[in-house]
Amino acid sequence: MGEVIYVYWLVVMALWLLAGIGLFLFFRLRRLRIHLKMLLEQNQELQILVENGDRKFALLFEASPDAIVTSDLEGKITSVNSATLRIFQYPDASRILGRHILDFVHADDREKAMTNLSDMYHGKYNGPEDYRSLRADGSMVDLSVNAEFTTDSQGVRNGFLFIERDVSARRAYEAALAESNRHWESLSNTDGLTELPNRRFFDDFWRRECSVRRFPPTPFPAGFAMGSQLRKWQP
Repeated sequence: MGEVIYVYWLVVMALWLLAGIGLFLFFRLRRLRIHLKMLLEQNQELQILVENGDRKFALLFEASPDAIVTSDLEGKITSVNSATLRIFQYPDASRILGRHILDFVHADDREKAMTNLSDMYHGKYNGPEDYRSLRADGSMVDLSVNAEFTTDSQGVRNGFLFIERDVSARRAYEAALAESNRHWESLSNTDGLTELPNRRFFDDFWRRECSVRRFPPTPFPAGFAMGSQLRKWQP
């Protein structure tokens, strides 16, 4: 009889233990289900944010007046926006995609471009640089180019992003301004009657020579100054 009672209590205790384990697992699974539901909701929110961000980026990508070009780490072009086609005068992107980014840089500026890309790999950013680039018909266009690395979701570099602004009008204005400055400087350094170099020309020349040769700054030789005075007394 005692053995039966003993077995009976063992069975009861085992059932209580199983019931406790069952309750523990029930509430544990419930908490996990609630947590999983929260994670799924957060993931959906993140997906919505990413999709909205992608749409906004796509709008900015196409609406930008500047050329936007992406490439892989080898420099092969993977995407371009409509401004790129307009600036480089290509009818569609098929003639650009897959080509190397340096194919569109003037031969005389390619070394500078490669140096700047190499500096980026070593953590040195030189900021926007001006390059002469080649259009579809072989003509040149002046561009101010800024480059940055693109990364994947893990932050690993996977390509380049280039933003290219047409500065041809600015360069033409700068050239016209420089030519105008040279013209007015020539007029100010030339005698209007004889069209020979005047006193100002020789003063500037003398100051430059003193600076280059490290002479003390002195007036132009007195003989020239005396000649200028004598010229006033000529009949």
